[in-house]
This record gives sequence, structure tokens and C-alpha cells, in this order.
Amino acid sequence: GVSQTPVRLGLSLLERGGLVEVGGTGRALVARLTREDLEEIYAARLGLEGLAARVGVAAVSGGEVERMRGMLGELERLAGRGEVGSYLELRWAFHAVCYEASGRPRLLAEVERLFWRAERYNRLVLSSAERFGRSVGYYRAFFAACEARDALGAERVIHESVRGAVDLIWPALPSEHDTEPPQ
Repeated sequence: GVSQTPVRLGLSLLERGGLVEVGGTGRALVARLTREDLEEIYAARLGLEGLAARVGVAAVSGGEVERMRGMLGELERLAGRGEVGSYLELRWAFHAVCYEASGRPRLLAEVERLFWRAERYNRLVLSSAERFGRSVGYYRAFFAACEARDALGAERVIHESVRGAVDLIWPALPSEHDTEPPQ
């Protein structure tokens, strides 16, 4: 009893977001996690999120830094409990405080889109207590850069965290060129 038009539109949007692959017959499948997809998403994040950090830190207010301080404490608690979903949601909110300060809504929207597109990979990054600890370390460093109004330092932290994530999970992912599906 559902029209095919909204279903096709939904699948088209998911395909554009890299989450679904629609074949020539119209059959839709969840897109595989691959090295190439990871590299492309994270390369875009490296540039755009680094820019958002740099311009956001230059404009962040004292009140916004205090909001981030509270969120950092909660991120630490969530990491200690291994709550990946809540951690990822709060992680975005934490960074968004800084990025919104830039006053650049188009940049913020694109960075947010890439962040959520990378969520499947972020879940792999956060697969152990040690990895949560590493992640929290990046948030502490980012917060310190925001607190010090160190725009280049904030950008550097984003670059290090993005590269660290890719280096961490890239070897475990299949290539799009692999003929055997992952097991």
C-alpha cells in the first residue's frame, strides 16, 4: 500500500550518502565498508573539518567553551562505559559548538553530513576500551585548543584524529577491488 516513489527517493538519498548501492536491476544493498570509501570520506573530513575547527576556534565564546567543558566530562563518562552510540552523538554536539561559532552554516552542514556518513567507520574505531581512551585524548586536546583559542592547534588535532582513525582501521577493511566478500 505504499507508493514506489517515496521508496525510490529514499533509496536514492541513501545511495547518494554512500550507504546503499543500487544495481542495474533496481535491487538495493547496504554498501560494504571499504578502504576506498573510508579514505574518501576521511579525506573530505580532513579538509573541511579542519577548516571548521580553525575558523570556529577563532570565534568561539567563553560560554561556548564552558558548554564544551561539560560535554567533555560526559564524553569521558560515556567512553568509560563503552556507550558507542551516545558517545558518537555527544561527540558531534561537542564539535558542533565550536564549528557553529564560525557562523558558516554551509560548512557546518557539510561537515555534519560527512561525520554521520563516517559513523559506520567510527563504530569500528571505538571497538575497544583502549580505542575509546585514544579518542577521548583527542577530545581533550581539541578542548584545550578551543580554550586557548589556538585555531591552528584545533585544526592539527582534527587532522591527527582523522589520520589516526584511518590508520587504525584501514588494514582491516577490504578493497572495493577485492572479488571475495568479507567474512
